[in-house]
Amino acid sequence: MAQPLDDLAKMLLDQFAGRTMTVKEVYEQHHVGKHYIEKNYKEILKQLESEGTIIIVPPASQRRKIRGEVTLANHVKVTFPIQ
Repeated sequence: MAQPLDDLAKMLLDQFAGRTMTVKEVYEQHHVGKHYIEKNYKEILKQLESEGTIIIVPPASQRRKIRGEVTLANHVKVTFPIQ
C-alpha cells in the first residue's frame, strides 16, 4: 500500500511538470483542499531531491543544516522534470 506522502510526490510531479518555482509557490498552489501541511511538502521535496528526481537550487550540500537535517527555505527554487 502506498504511503500518503508518496501520493503527494506523484501529484506534485504531475501538476508541476516542467516548471521551476519556489518552495512557497509549490505549497501555496497545491495545498488548498488537501490534507497536507507545509512540513509534508518540504519533506517530500527533500526526498525527491535526494532521489535525483527534482533539482533544487541551491543543492542540499549548500543549504543550512539544523540538528543534522538539511533545511529547505521558502525562497529556494525547485525544478520539476518534464514527464
